[in-house]
Amino acid sequence: MILGLQPAVFFSFLVWPIVYIVIVIIMYFVMASHDRKEEAWEKAYDEWEASTGYHNPLDVSKEIEAKNAAEREKAMAAKNANADKGGEN
Repeated sequence: MILGLQPAVFFSFLVWPIVYIVIVIIMYFVMASHDRKEEAWEKAYDEWEASTGYHNPLDVSKEIEAKNAAEREKAMAAKNANADKGGEN
């Protein structure tokens, strides 16, 4: 007996880090494969979308981004106008 344990129990306890590392390595390669497939699909979809001119009506992120940019420019113009008025007095 090793440290009060049967040899099979002791060695199975020592082997868990190796099993854990092997599982992590397998998971890494499986996830990398999924990422490559997803990236290829997204690239193909973007090319298709650009070639057909299709616009997803549910994807409003570009419109929101443009609206926010316009609001920021308007706010900066108002701030600059107020600064110019303050500088003239």
